[in-house]
Amino acid sequence: TYIMHMLIFPSLLELYAFLLYFFCSLYRHSCVGAPKEVLLGCRNLDSVTSTEWQKPQKPLVQDGDILVITSKIVALAESRTFTARNEEEKIRYIEAESTWHTRTKYVHLSIKDGMPMASAGIDESNGDGKCIMLPENSYESAYHIWLTLREKYLFANLGIIITDSHTVPFRKWTTGVSLGHMGFSGVKSYVGKPDIFGRPFAFSKVNIVDALATAAVHTMGEWDECQPLAIIRNPHVTYTEERQNGDDLIIAPEDDMYGPLFISRV
Repeated sequence: TYIMHMLIFPSLLELYAFLLYFFCSLYRHSCVGAPKEVLLGCRNLDSVTSTEWQKPQKPLVQDGDILVITSKIVALAESRTFTARNEEEKIRYIEAESTWHTRTKYVHLSIKDGMPMASAGIDESNGDGKCIMLPENSYESAYHIWLTLREKYLFANLGIIITDSHTVPFRKWTTGVSLGHMGFSGVKSYVGKPDIFGRPFAFSKVNIVDALATAAVHTMGEWDECQPLAIIRNPHVTYTEERQNGDDLIIAPEDDMYGPLFISRV
């Protein structure tokens, strides 16, 4: 298994313009004045006419790959942004995006889409004055991207992961996490299988999708790298066409080992 960078953009402006074209193409909207690069072609098309430019290109993504996309560019494509005139206005958005939240020493601790996170995932970094929310439904977005690329390039197996950064209780700093995925099972179960001494596992399951998301987020970077996409090749996953929704990953607070931190407040 290995992960490779997909695209590098010299500026956020070029990145945003490119992504506008790509996601408008995926969602079959019109994109007037889009830049002359093609996501899965990755070659300079400055000398190519707009008609030729939109012809199918040989993709960098191969059959069996997992394409990893940072949630921020999906949110930008979905216009999930706002400008907060003051802190109170930002808090109103946090409240609206959360199923529960409370003020902590540094941030608003929220539960959104079944996951604890800071400020309902609302981020001001690299937003050029705007606050960027999470995608409306990352699983739905992952499905549409997966479906479009499968139809266009006739892949037998393809995975999609939409990622974000998050924190783990009592651990400093951030790591990567999956907000939504499609095309493969996010969990591998060892229940009933023997360990190296023959003792059967009773509970052990592996969260594959978050492990892959963490590695991909590290590869893409979280500062000014402008690398919002990565390819995971030979990922050793179980491919499926079944729609994913996170039910096999999300755990209710009352059943979670960290539940006592939330249960009295949720």
